[in-house]
Amino acid sequence: MMKHTKSEESYARLVTRAASAGLALEPFYYGDRDEYFGITLGLPSGRSHRTVRLYAEDELDALLAVDFENYRYADEYLALFHTGTGAIEAALTYSAALAHNFDGTHVWDLPGVKWEHGKSDERVRRYEPPLGWSLSVSNGEITAELSPGSAAFKGLHGRHHLVTDVTLKIQHELGSEGPRATELLDGVGRDWLFELDLQYHIGVGLAIVGDRRFSLDRRISASTPHFPRNAYSQEAHALYWYAADAQGFPLLQFLAYYQILEFYFSLVNRAAAIGRVRLQLKDPAFDPTSDAALGRLIDATADAHRGLTGEREQLRTTINTCVEEEEIMSWIAENETLKVHFCSRTQPIRGTRPLDLTGGQGTVRDQLATRVYLLNP
Repeated sequence: MMKHTKSEESYARLVTRAASAGLALEPFYYGDRDEYFGITLGLPSGRSHRTVRLYAEDELDALLAVDFENYRYADEYLALFHTGTGAIEAALTYSAALAHNFDGTHVWDLPGVKWEHGKSDERVRRYEPPLGWSLSVSNGEITAELSPGSAAFKGLHGRHHLVTDVTLKIQHELGSEGPRATELLDGVGRDWLFELDLQYHIGVGLAIVGDRRFSLDRRISASTPHFPRNAYSQEAHALYWYAADAQGFPLLQFLAYYQILEFYFSLVNRAAAIGRVRLQLKDPAFDPTSDAALGRLIDATADAHRGLTGEREQLRTTINTCVEEEEIMSWIAENETLKVHFCSRTQPIRGTRPLDLTGGQGTVRDQLATRVYLLNP
């Protein structure tokens, strides 16, 4: 028997709608004396389902205002997609850049953010992000957006279950006939959030229940966000966010970032070997009947084969391939904190040598490769 007439009425309407859609909806009581009433709603998630728990009377009313029959959960993520429109909405991991009392750059302060009625500090509650803003990018086929969570998304989760009050929305032009939700989240969704973190250090990722990630106070880009330029390996993505999540655990964080470099060792060394072989084959003097010429061709791939056991050389090749010498030098020279950290006579990490930016100790890239290799436990 329901404790409150209004809750009973709302519950009865929800039961009818859930039954019509073939969804499981059950009541429960909680509190020391079971004086409070709530519901559980099972929504499809792949071949299984995921349970939504709503506790308060106003949460039942909010759910009634949502066409919850048309929503499904995306596998793995705290994300919903609408079977009619194909719209996807995903919760985000916690980041200081999403907190109203953060002194750094908020997500809603990034260049390119649009406000419905001019920039405002209006909030539903004092601790929530402001309302009426959005940051979106598109390639004409897919649109991705960061903005406050929709009424439907909040209605399906209640006020106790969202990691943040800002969500990622993705819409494909083909709607529900377009790619699967997980494909878009794993692709455009992850790629855009990754590039935003590289440019603006906002530390925001796609949420799995229980995730918490914090951003670093670093220099940010002044340019307007754009649609992701590249597609990235899912394995490298996972390693990056694992490292970003290891704030306060420097050894664990170092190892996670090192594993990103390690992931590309074989790819980079193979590409370097292919480049050397290609040069040999393009040589007008190359004679395929000459043992000496064929020997030089075999020697061109020797480093790649030795690299299977030579970790230091693989690391050096990867760093030399991925970053320019001038880029590293300017990155250090323009930041006094980095200069002191890397170049002072007394190094904060025992066993490391100061970087020489004059070239007297070899290229800065090679010095960094040696430093990273020696620090790897």
